[in-house]
Formats: sequence, structure tokens, C-alpha cells
Amino acid sequence: GMAFDHEGEDADLLHNAGVAMWNMGRTDEAKGLFWRALERNPHDGRPHNNLGVIDLEAGSLEAALANFEVAKRLAPGDPGPALNVGVALLRLERDREAEATLRASAVKFPDNEAITQAADLASQLLVEAEAKVAEAEGAVASPGADGMGS
Repeated sequence: GMAFDHEGEDADLLHNAGVAMWNMGRTDEAKGLFWRALERNPHDGRPHNNLGVIDLEAGSLEAALANFEVAKRLAPGDPGPALNVGVALLRLERDREAEATLRASAVKFPDNEAITQAADLASQLLVEAEAKVAEAEGAVASPGADGMGS
């Protein structure tokens, strides 16, 4: 009833205040407001996504990925977290996982150029990594060892 509506409104106000602080460069205050928004409404993906971006910018890649994954689960229709999960995986050099999740998201959000570009980047990185591995294996391959490195 009304009490629940009021809590939802509080969460929105807290989230919006957090965004305002973040835009002013007051990151710590923004984080505090995002966490308070989540206490009021744990099912809102937006504060998790924003916390993830703050983590990513701070170089806390594992924390960023965790926040993005929660945001993606809570807001499956939002392409932002879907892209950000892939970006965090790329930053973590988990290229194969990044490509798999970004390809799936590119199918789900066909009009989102950023997701498609990120998926293409992941594919390119994988091809380059595989070429380097093949080159390294070629350099150390001894006769009769062909096909062992699979």
C-alpha cells in the first residue's frame, strides 16, 4: 500500500541524489547514497550499475563485475549493464567470457551499436591471443608434437 510506495519514492530520491553527487565528482558521497537507495529498494538495478562504474573507474574490476552482474540480473531489459559486464570481463582479460556474454547481448539488443562493437573487439582480441599462442607453440614444437597443444 502507501508505505511501500513511499519507500520506492525514497529509493528514487536517494538514487537521483547519488547521481547528482557523482556528477559533481563527489564519488564517496554518491556511493553512500547508492547503497542507501539499495537498502530501500534492493531490486533496482540502477544503483548497482552506477556502483559498478565507480568501481571500474577506481580499478576495482572484480567489484565492478559483481555489481554489473547483479544490475544485469535485476534489469534484464537494460542494455547498459549488459554492455558493462562485457567491458569488465575484457578489463579482467577474460576475453572468452566477454565475447560469449557480449554476443548474447548483441542478439538481445540488436540496435545497440556499443554492444556490437564491444563484441567485435572481444572476438578480435581472442583471434589475436590464439595467433600468439599458435606462434609460441610453433616456436617450441618438436617433431612429432603436432596437435598436442589443444
